[in-house]
Amino acid sequence: MILVLSSSVEQEQELQQLLEEQQKKSSPNYHRWLSAAEFGARFGTADADIEKVCAWLESNGFTVGGVSKSKRWIEFGGTSQQVEDAFHTEMQYYRVAGKTHIANATDIAVPQALAEVTRGVASLNNLGKRPPGRVTEGIAGRDSQGRKTLLQPNLTASGATNTYYLAPGDFAAIYNTKPLLAGGIDGTGIAIAISAQSDIELTDVQEFRQIFALQANDPNFIVSGPDPGVTSQVDAEEAQLDVEWAGAVAPGATIDLMVAGSTATTSGVDLAAAYAIDNQVAPILAYSYGSCEQALGSAGNAFYNSLWEQAAAEGITVLVAAGDNGAAGCDNATAGIAAIQGLAVNGAASTPYNIAVGGTEFVEGATASTYWNSANAPDFSSAFGYIPEAAWNEGCDPAEPASATNCIYSNANFSLLAGGGGASAIYSKPAWQTGPGVPADSARDLPDVAIAAASGHDDFVYCTSLAGTPCQLNGQSVTGLTLVGGTSAATPTMAGILALVEQKNGAFQGQANRVLYRLAQMQGNSCD
Repeated sequence: MILVLSSSVEQEQELQQLLEEQQKKSSPNYHRWLSAAEFGARFGTADADIEKVCAWLESNGFTVGGVSKSKRWIEFGGTSQQVEDAFHTEMQYYRVAGKTHIANATDIAVPQALAEVTRGVASLNNLGKRPPGRVTEGIAGRDSQGRKTLLQPNLTASGATNTYYLAPGDFAAIYNTKPLLAGGIDGTGIAIAISAQSDIELTDVQEFRQIFALQANDPNFIVSGPDPGVTSQVDAEEAQLDVEWAGAVAPGATIDLMVAGSTATTSGVDLAAAYAIDNQVAPILAYSYGSCEQALGSAGNAFYNSLWEQAAAEGITVLVAAGDNGAAGCDNATAGIAAIQGLAVNGAASTPYNIAVGGTEFVEGATASTYWNSANAPDFSSAFGYIPEAAWNEGCDPAEPASATNCIYSNANFSLLAGGGGASAIYSKPAWQTGPGVPADSARDLPDVAIAAASGHDDFVYCTSLAGTPCQLNGQSVTGLTLVGGTSAATPTMAGILALVEQKNGAFQGQANRVLYRLAQMQGNSCD
């Protein structure tokens, strides 16, 4: 479990001032990043208070696993009975979607003497965090009318209309990184940390890079705690996707797969992210999981806010998938029912200290041949260059007539599939969040940036042997590819773009939104 610690009002004010100065070129603190130990000394909980908290935990039978260098959280473990006795709650089993889970039935309580130095336990359930990505097995697509088509697995589909899949070369053409890659700006010297809760198959990564003519560059496996192995197909495929596509966009970058096993109460992706930031593993961290603000509770939201804030002070840029359920952040996008949980956003993505990555959809219209070649290049790419984009929205209400914003790519069931976003119910609007299209709502709005993510229309291809047949290169064709769409595909690709930026401008750029929003304010009709 993770006990979230508090900082004082004075510490928080001083930290906010420092974060401003670290991004101001006229300041002597410009890009003077802190180590985790320096952060803890200045902005962490006092040593005497930490000793008091640890003593209380141990007096209740818990084992203290360690205190973070930032002095902002404590790892500890124990039994459910100890949790019930110490935190005055009830732990119960719940049946959810046919699976048994454990969770606290009531809010926890801590002694008054500790209330000022702790925000509570980040999570007391194993409902877990899930990636928003929507995986489609095998090779399939749709034509210009949105009808399903069965295709040969050769990316640009011979004989099909408006059915194309994103290979690494396509991405480089569409998002104009080809000149950078040709000039040696390929992410070399920059590390990207991928937060994961499952191991992956290294051979899948190697085959992916061979098929798409990327230089050999194996990821590093960094395990925090016991190695969980391959925990589930969903988690393994998410990690596989993130590793392959961060490396596809920045083929020279060092990809660090941060793996931690989930416990009965805490998601492994959170433990992995905390380890990566507290040990400053990489200047860029990609996190493709989440849960809505309402479901996280005060301690869960405080954990992400504190962790990403620490990352910003250390110069680490954190990218978080905004989600694939539009404005209904608490609802299941593919459950086949209308949203019932109200407006909500991903709490892991809504803090002021991370970049929230949303999704777009390519808008080729009836002129796909303008943007796509009818044949594949040797690296299986076929895009000529930039393709116009619109907000990704595949939402469907079967009670309404089909239109440009309803039931485009649906099978007449309720669907909430769309790029996640909206206004935070917790955070006020950061001073840097101004620019064209930003609502005057006084709330932290997301997403911040968006990249192609429309499932069923702009699918990315990647290799995972867990889905069935491993990827294989057979002369001029490739078999065994898996399709995926969603903001969990957009997030690692944006991480790859930032790796190119950091190779050019220096590693550790911190909360890059401060620069991105200034760039957005500068754009005009002829400059995007």
